[in-house]
Amino acid sequence: MIPSRSALLVGDSWLVAPAGFAPAGPVPELFGLDQETRALIAQFPQFKSILNECPDQQARSEMIHRLEILASADPRSGRPAPEESELVDSLSAVLLLLDDIGTGVRLTSAGYLPPKIAYRFGEVLGLRDFELSTGGESKMLAVMHVREALQQVGLLRKYKGDLLLTKAAKDGQEATPLLWNHLAARLLPSEPTAGTFSHDAALLSLLFAATSDNSFDLTTVAEILTASGWRVNDEPVQSYDVVFQGSWQTILLWYIAPKDQRAWFNGTVSPAAAELARATLLTAKPL
Repeated sequence: MIPSRSALLVGDSWLVAPAGFAPAGPVPELFGLDQETRALIAQFPQFKSILNECPDQQARSEMIHRLEILASADPRSGRPAPEESELVDSLSAVLLLLDDIGTGVRLTSAGYLPPKIAYRFGEVLGLRDFELSTGGESKMLAVMHVREALQQVGLLRKYKGDLLLTKAAKDGQEATPLLWNHLAARLLPSEPTAGTFSHDAALLSLLFAATSDNSFDLTTVAEILTASGWRVNDEPVQSYDVVFQGSWQTILLWYIAPKDQRAWFNGTVSPAAAELARATLLTAKPL
């Protein structure tokens, strides 16, 4: 089946579905909510559209519960920021790749990292022996996807066949807190009101990372997306759809951790990654 783009008229606005996805069913207005809950949603307006699109009460209750947890983690309440040593440890994989890129590296003719750099990056990501390959980035999907996520977050850029550091990356090499602040500012979806699958998947992944007690429950994220009407080729959303069809942020969060905690499709979230997700959502500008 050839993917197609479809649109659903809701009130006076159109929600555009990305290729391969189709929102189904009516989109209810928020109803039956007390004043306290409405104030909570007003504090995190990025989630209002997802709640509007979700008629399933259990899924809505789960989102509201996690927003309550998030609100209680407001840094203005006195929650301590991570120590710089903890930041350096958790961001060491990112920092190593930035150091290896340096003043720029020539990509292969297929657009991949040079094999030696890809292998070294795979090692620092924590790939095991059988997962590592001297055949380059195309043989190590974790390496490729993390590198692409770093481009999405504005630390790397391609130019005429070279991979270069952005100004934010250079600043982050000099001062890790600047790197941390840049990540916190850039993990949100770039089009917060687009009503796309990637927008919803990214926001929910950040919310679950920010409010989970060590676990990173992408299965429940997928269930909420399904309850909100999203389908992949007419099938319910699965956890891998959350990642590969929508949320590069999830990939990055898996590897913002000490080396022994980094893993592909990690079922846990490191304290640093959870804190970064919280910082992202708590400092988001109002729509």
